[in-house]
Amino acid sequence: MKLGIIVVYLITKNQEELLKIHLEHIHRFTNVPFKIYAGINRLAQEFHIILASQPNVQLCTLPPIEQTGMIEHNHYLEELTKIALADGATHIICLHVDSFPVKAGWAEALLEYLGEKTAIVAAKDYYTACFLFPRNFYEKYQPNYTPTSEDRGLPMFKEFVSKEKPVLHTGAGYLFRAYQHGLTWHILENTVRPEDWETNFEIYDNKVFHFGGGSRVTIASTAVSPGSTPVIKKLYLLMRSLVPQRFRALVMSILADSPIPHPLKTRINTALMSPRASLMEKFLKDPAYYIQKYY
Repeated sequence: MKLGIIVVYLITKNQEELLKIHLEHIHRFTNVPFKIYAGINRLAQEFHIILASQPNVQLCTLPPIEQTGMIEHNHYLEELTKIALADGATHIICLHVDSFPVKAGWAEALLEYLGEKTAIVAAKDYYTACFLFPRNFYEKYQPNYTPTSEDRGLPMFKEFVSKEKPVLHTGAGYLFRAYQHGLTWHILENTVRPEDWETNFEIYDNKVFHFGGGSRVTIASTAVSPGSTPVIKKLYLLMRSLVPQRFRALVMSILADSPIPHPLKTRINTALMSPRASLMEKFLKDPAYYIQKYY
């Protein structure tokens, strides 16, 4: 077997340490043959050098797209999937730059969840933070990471949404394709204690760590600074009261595809992400401490 790990590397310039932690954990804990297929379209050149210096990494410049947010991410995942399969991958697993394994044998354990009827393994809520499927599922059913407009018009799609209550985010299109053909999927639960959920740290199935929205925290540094206008301060407080911290990254990615004017999007994003900046700073100083704490 050959595991194709696909990652869209959309990170900001001060995230070098996060990238290194992500790569180091993949190499340390992955025991099966693998290659990382790295989408680098909007990645700073200095990060290209880091990726290229690693074994089992293929840098992939993908067909560009004008849209941003979830649409852009989906597009790049579609292209990376094709590249990995053409290169001989027997299984595909999606990760984010802020998600990575923390336990040896993680890949073998997740592969065991797949079966005759179980076509997909996915992280709870943030599906593609850890999203696994076999080559034969893709080749037989040709799924899309998000449901197409044709999918959404089908009576079965309404049934799927009503019965399964999926998060209609990246990965939901695969779940719907499985549902259409009488197949199912295994959801990796967040095994961090419920009282610690507000930390933004998630560990799926005690195997894969995720710092939700970790690659976006740099926009938070001026969220509620002394120079912030009353409008930004009020918006910040409103966002914090309405959106639980563990779902803010998801809201942001959906927001990016909305028709809201760009200046307002920026303000909302800033308000949502503010609490994560200090937490990310602490995490990068001692990642082993935080991983062990919540593992």
